[in-house]
Amino acid sequence: MPGGYSLVSLQEARQFINARDGDNTDDAELMRFAEAATEVVERHVGEVLVRRTIVETHVVTSGHPALLRTPVTELVSVSVGGTASDVTSLALNPVTGLLYGLAGTAVVTYVAGVNEVPSAYQEATLIICQHLWSTQRANGFTSAPAYGSSDVPAVMGMGYALPNRAAELLGARAPNCP
Repeated sequence: MPGGYSLVSLQEARQFINARDGDNTDDAELMRFAEAATEVVERHVGEVLVRRTIVETHVVTSGHPALLRTPVTELVSVSVGGTASDVTSLALNPVTGLLYGLAGTAVVTYVAGVNEVPSAYQEATLIICQHLWSTQRANGFTSAPAYGSSDVPAVMGMGYALPNRAAELLGARAPNCP
């Protein structure tokens, strides 16, 4: 996902991590975490949540191409072999992304995303963002034995990007998701 797409605003993320008012030195980093958390949520649920325009090239020799990001909310333009096509002459299944009526090499521009993001997804995004933030700052250093040694510091919760409480808010992982 290109930068700039987040399910939560910088202000929401700052409030959630209890950032001090007036101290915005880490805002760019926090926004990167919010964008990364959005990617995790979208990948987990298996659909585009934040509306954005996507351009894809499909080589159609038989059958129907499937647009890669769903749900599709608008088919903006289609160019086949460099010639603009009338998008109203094409049929689209917005849920599956199947596009009917194309042949050849087509450049498809479309908008994907949902009309309303469930609040549980936004809360999960904030939890993931907070988790990425806190592990980056090594809050919660403890002494953890490593093969009998107690001198190796360990960060609590390190080793995963999707905390259990966020995963519970998101529900079961979408099928066929990497």
